[in-house]
Amino acid sequence: MRITVFLKMKALMLVLFIMAGTVLAQEVEQFKPSREEQQISRAKDKVIRAESSLQKAKAGVSEADSIILQGKKTMDTAKINMKEGKSQRAALLKNYAAEKKNLERDLKNDDRNTREKTREQIRELDARHRDEIRSADGKIKQAERNYEKGKSSIAKGKEKKKSASKKIKPATKALKDAQKEMDRVNPAASDTEKPEEPGKQPVKVKKQSVSESNDGK
Repeated sequence: MRITVFLKMKALMLVLFIMAGTVLAQEVEQFKPSREEQQISRAKDKVIRAESSLQKAKAGVSEADSIILQGKKTMDTAKINMKEGKSQRAALLKNYAAEKKNLERDLKNDDRNTREKTREQIRELDARHRDEIRSADGKIKQAERNYEKGKSSIAKGKEKKKSASKKIKPATKALKDAQKEMDRVNPAASDTEKPEEPGKQPVKVKKQSVSESNDGK
């Protein structure tokens, strides 16, 4: 008796297991995308990847243009600083020569104290002049380094722009091909009504009245 009940229970569990497996398989089959849906999904992925590649190429060109522009600004600023530094240096030399010339006249003074005082003033003038010239030369050299730095930035920017520009054409072609593929596998999306081109006015057809029609005959 117990064996019979056990066998019946085992058979019932087997039937339930088979039924559950069948229902699960039907649900999986139901949610499995169709071949057409898979083609559309793959086409969408291609369009997205192509758009991303084109955007990266354009972004590379924009970044390169920014580097070139910054390099030009650096060079322009450096030119101004070099010009100012050289003008300042020339003025320092001129003033130094004039001041020293005036002081050297007092070296011929008969008064010994005046001559000693003049020598001390000349030493102070020489020391101050060296510091001022050193400062002016430092500004000029810094401007020259900035000029070369800007020049180098322009060269790097041009090279980067050249490399990025080469990627735009194939990326554009890849996007067009991907969009064509999308239109092929999903024509419903391409059949949607397109907006009118900006600035393009619809053609108006003039209605001809009955009297005008009779007069033309």
